[in-house]
Amino acid sequence: MEKCIDIQNLSFSYLSQKILNNCSLRLDKGRFCALIGENGAGKSTFLKNIAGLEVPDQGNIEFLGEKLSSDSITQKSKMIFITENLSFSSPLTIKKFIRSFKKLYPSWSQEMFDSIVNQRGIDLEKRFNDYSRGQKMQILLASYLSTGPKLILIDEVTSVLDIHAQKDFMKIFYGLVNEGSTVILATNILSEVAPYATDLCFIENGYIKFNVP
Repeated sequence: MEKCIDIQNLSFSYLSQKILNNCSLRLDKGRFCALIGENGAGKSTFLKNIAGLEVPDQGNIEFLGEKLSSDSITQKSKMIFITENLSFSSPLTIKKFIRSFKKLYPSWSQEMFDSIVNQRGIDLEKRFNDYSRGQKMQILLASYLSTGPKLILIDEVTSVLDIHAQKDFMKIFYGLVNEGSTVILATNILSEVAPYATDLCFIENGYIKFNVP
């Protein structure tokens, strides 16, 4: 199988505190990795380093066979990072906002976006801040998953969703994996990901203890 992401000896410190210690992880295309660990173990920081939101102290990250660069628009357009803290503000309704947003992504799938919002019964005629917390997350997921990402980084967002939305989005993630995308989902709830995950990665105190199929 062709590699999607190859992370070697990644370390990261915040001020004088070491958060990640020589973390390595390799995933081929079409894998669904459950990233587990206690709160504070380093899961979110690990994903942020992959997404380019944090700059590692050392280590190397290759994405689709090329060294990952925070300046590469092409690479960034093929990767998404969704976290509970992700948000935006716009005077436009979501329907109008999406008309502009989708132009930024050449692989945008209007079919997928329409399918998700229709399945979840989301009214697109409201502004983002007028939705509930769970609805906001569903809109963000629908928007970013429709960009045609090759690497999907999810940071414990399923706790924001109701049980029906959790199941629906897990199936969507799994469908994208079957089409060749790779998912890394940080979670503490193994039961929600167990039917879908192909790989299990355990991080503790900034160290990846094991990564196994």
